[in-house]
Amino acid sequence: PDVGAAIREVEHSLDVLKLEGVCLLTHVGTRHLGHTDEDELYAELDRRNAVVFVHPLRNQATNMPVYTYPSGMTELVLDTTRAIHNLLWNGTFAKFPNIRWIMPHGGGTVPFLIYRMSAMDNHPKARERLPGGTVRSALRTLYYDVAEINAPGPLRCLMDIAEPSHILFGSDFPFSRHTNPAQDVRDTIAGFSAFDGWDE
Repeated sequence: PDVGAAIREVEHSLDVLKLEGVCLLTHVGTRHLGHTDEDELYAELDRRNAVVFVHPLRNQATNMPVYTYPSGMTELVLDTTRAIHNLLWNGTFAKFPNIRWIMPHGGGTVPFLIYRMSAMDNHPKARERLPGGTVRSALRTLYYDVAEINAPGPLRCLMDIAEPSHILFGSDFPFSRHTNPAQDVRDTIAGFSAFDGWDE
């Protein structure tokens, strides 16, 4: 939430530590990525042509109906979806076109929701904030990792919205909460390799 401190951390990470990029979380406090209060941070990242890897957090909403399954099974991909939509709606991708965004988990549920989200194409003020003037064209500027989506259905959905050269390998290792993170990596590699949608 401290934009000035975040900018100083970007400077330290990229200039002093010489890291390849930075990681931003899908939301901090009450704000999802793309909130205009953070534009100064995005401007600094844009100036540097920075790589920004996004990773989700579980939703912190209170007074929600209770469910009994582990929240990571749905909440992480849903929070990724919320962040991407907020970035689109607020025009962050258009205002700061030099940031190279890597979205986790195949973009959450965005590939499945492309029809609903494309309603922005018919909303004049929203459309002018989209690179290329459509949701689909804006999404094609992003990069996506395939962690936790390596099944044919999700990969086909991702191929519908992403440039093939913008699909990146990812495994969630070592942060997977499954019982055997190393097996998760092996399963991810097997699923990625077996998908019949790739050409050479």
